[in-house]
Amino acid sequence: MKKRFLSFIAFALFAGLLFSQEQQWIFTPQTVANPKDATHNGWISDPNDILDRNAEAFIDSICWVLKKGVDVEMAVVVIWSFDEERYDAFDFCQELFNYWGIGSAGNKGVLVFLSVATSDIRIHTGAGLEGLLPDAVCYQIISDNKRHLSEGKEFLNKAYEYKQQGNDSLTNDMLYQACMGFELGVSMICYDISETLMTDEARQELILGWKPKPIDTSFSWWDWYFILAFIVFTWLGVKMSKAEPKQEELLLETRAKAVNNYSDKVQSTLWLAVLFPLPIVFLYFFLRKHTGEMRLHPANCNSCGKKMTLLPQTSDRDQYLTDIQKKEKELGSRSFDVWQCEDCKQTHVLSYKGKKNSSYLECTKCGGATSGFVSNTIMEKATTYRSGYGIKTYCCAFCGATQTVKYIIPKIEESSSSGSGGRRSSGGSSGGSWGGGRSYGGGAGSKF
Repeated sequence: MKKRFLSFIAFALFAGLLFSQEQQWIFTPQTVANPKDATHNGWISDPNDILDRNAEAFIDSICWVLKKGVDVEMAVVVIWSFDEERYDAFDFCQELFNYWGIGSAGNKGVLVFLSVATSDIRIHTGAGLEGLLPDAVCYQIISDNKRHLSEGKEFLNKAYEYKQQGNDSLTNDMLYQACMGFELGVSMICYDISETLMTDEARQELILGWKPKPIDTSFSWWDWYFILAFIVFTWLGVKMSKAEPKQEELLLETRAKAVNNYSDKVQSTLWLAVLFPLPIVFLYFFLRKHTGEMRLHPANCNSCGKKMTLLPQTSDRDQYLTDIQKKEKELGSRSFDVWQCEDCKQTHVLSYKGKKNSSYLECTKCGGATSGFVSNTIMEKATTYRSGYGIKTYCCAFCGATQTVKYIIPKIEESSSSGSGGRRSSGGSSGGSWGGGRSYGGGAGSKF
């Protein structure tokens, strides 16, 4: 492979680079020449003429093939140095990548960056290439070709030292070796990137958007969803089993209170059905059925100790209800079980919350769950700086007594409008004709 590239490597004169004033060779992302400015349409930025024309022509041909073949934009930047007080190699590449906007549709861009004086080499990828050029692959490409750059840097350092000592006897071989290391290293890195992106699988993904689905052994979000649903389902089951009334609480004297409390806890689990519909709805109806079984728990008479019987829900049973209880049953705010002793005929009425219990308040006069909503009056509207309040009026369907309930209206939240100031513009703002791609920091870098 080395012989293949030697034909593109020619003798290069570095005297102008090595012995000019240092300030002329220190760059920021904004001062690096854009190869796609108003007068150029290339792929390589080499403001210090480190690469010779043959090497640039070869690298340019690779970039052109990538653009035409798979619509990938590859920029190659070779500079003498950058401002190390403000940047490291990663930050410099990240800012330069997005400043130029390297990458065509789908953020398919890649930046090959080389800084001679700081010995930094980095492959920086656009968001659309992080799958085909992951960090590990970029690092491997750099590692495979770093030796050429190291050799070139060694000869350049010697040439610089000789000139600083006033020794002009720089041999052609020394300059040739220095040139060869850099040009071969950069050319090989660009070539390896193109080889990776021009495989059949990569071409299908880049051109057609298709790629073979890998065998994924990791958990998908569906897996985590079902695991979480199972955990919540199990936790609720354990929690409700612990909340279940004990045998002594199911005696007639305390049964209604115990079952009502348990029913409230069952009702409080229903909101979880928004997140886990099937398991929670199943658990909810199971617990509702279990609540009904508690109401049917056998009971004994307190007077004679004989077995009591639950009277069927017929009109004859209503004779044991008070007038208030009959009205509560009619409204649906409460339901009733009537137990009667088989021997002494003593009766015991148990009151449970009805299906419409939440629609009625307990009347302050007669005590029945018969006070229904009548009207709602806003007494003071809420503003952005203070809360308001309103009055709800209820009227008892049994005794006709009215009662009012005051409630607070929360303050109105001010809507915050966010401006666009302070946000730095994305790639392409420098006026070049790159595709407007963007990077989120993918790639790899190293010292040579």
